[in-house]
Amino acid sequence: MKQAPQISLEEAVAKVKTGDTLLVGGFGMTGNPVHLLHALAETDVRDLTYIANNVSEPGLGGGRLLRNGQLKKAIGSFFTSNREAVAAFTTWADTVSEDARTMLCDAQTSGGLLIAVAPERTDGLLDALRAEHAPAAAVIGEVIAGPAGSLEVVRAAD
Repeated sequence: MKQAPQISLEEAVAKVKTGDTLLVGGFGMTGNPVHLLHALAETDVRDLTYIANNVSEPGLGGGRLLRNGQLKKAIGSFFTSNREAVAAFTTWADTVSEDARTMLCDAQTSGGLLIAVAPERTDGLLDALRAEHAPAAAVIGEVIAGPAGSLEVVRAAD
């Protein structure tokens, strides 16, 4: 049986260079290479593209790289568990309450709560949701053009 080569943590970290892309395994913190990411956070490596399910937790794993300013870009499907990850790419208007910010960053609500559709399909979607007795269905905002990789959340004054 062929054995896979094993290298030390230090040897692995030395292979990562500024501008590299990291493909990080795991789901949340489960299976995440935390020790490797923390060792990488102690280096001068910058401008990393981080591809993973999420950016871990604030200050842990990929969250430590984010906090250090070592990430140029993050690609994934579930960043809402780390509010620092959301904040890195989001501008909040003063009219957006702290409760609304928390709700929009909450992994339990953000995926199923918000649906983006083309404006011409809005009425049809609302009708379909109401026909299925959805507990709530409403237009709460609109998506408009802006800088790539950023999100601005604005709430109209009541």
